[in-house]
Amino acid sequence: MKQADERLAHAEHLAGRLRLLEGFLSRTEIADCAQLALQWLDSELCVEQSICLVRPLHEQTLVSVAARGLPGPATATFVVSLDDWANPLVDLFNDRRSTYFPGAHSSADRSRRPTTPFEDRAFRVIPLSVSGLTDSFGMLLLGGVSLIPHELDWLITVFGQKLHPILRQQALTERDRKQSRERTLLYSIINAVTDPILLTDTEGRLLTANARALTLFTATEEESEGRLIQTETLPEIETAEP
Repeated sequence: MKQADERLAHAEHLAGRLRLLEGFLSRTEIADCAQLALQWLDSELCVEQSICLVRPLHEQTLVSVAARGLPGPATATFVVSLDDWANPLVDLFNDRRSTYFPGAHSSADRSRRPTTPFEDRAFRVIPLSVSGLTDSFGMLLLGGVSLIPHELDWLITVFGQKLHPILRQQALTERDRKQSRERTLLYSIINAVTDPILLTDTEGRLLTANARALTLFTATEEESEGRLIQTETLPEIETAEP
C-alpha cells in the first residue's frame, strides 16, 4: 500500500512538472511565465504567497512582474533599487545567495529584514540565474519557505532557463532599435548638408552617402553636361569603421 501511494505521488509530481513545461512552451512574455510559475508553486508546493522580481534592461532596479496571495497595491509598487547597498536584498541578488528571513517579532527583528510586502511574515529570497551566467537577472520571494525541497529546486532551474532567453531577446531587440535610431539621426544630419558627403570604410568602400552626393552620382547625361567626368575622392573625406 505504501509503495502504491509513493508511485501515485511520484506520478502526480511528474504530471505537475509536465503541465508547467507545457505552459512555458505557449508563453513568450516574462509576466505570463512568472505568473504561471507562482501558480505552480501554490498548487504543487502550497506556497500561497510569492513575488517574482526581474531586472529591466539597462536599469538598476528590480521590479515586480508577478505576485500571488499578497495585496495588489503593495506588490504593484514594490521596487528594489540595486544602488541601495543597505538593502539586504541587493547583497543577496549580487551574490546569488538564497536566504530565509524568519518572522519579525520585535523592532530589532525588523531592523535586520528588508522592507517587503510580506511585512513581518517569514519569507525566503531566491535569486534567479542560469548555469554559466555570473549575474542574477531576477529574484523570487516565497512566503514561509524555510527549506528548499527538490521540487522547488527544479522549478528554479527551469524557470531561470525560460526567462533568460526572453530577456536576452529583449536586449537584442532594444539594441536593434538603438542602432536604427542612431542610423536615422546620422542620415538626417548628413542629408541636411548641401555639400555631397561620402562615408567609406578604411579600404575606401562606400558605406553611405547623403542625398546631395546621390543626386550627383545619378545625374543624367544632360544634367551632367559641363561637369568633370572623372570624380576623385578627396583625402579630406573622413572614413568610418564598418
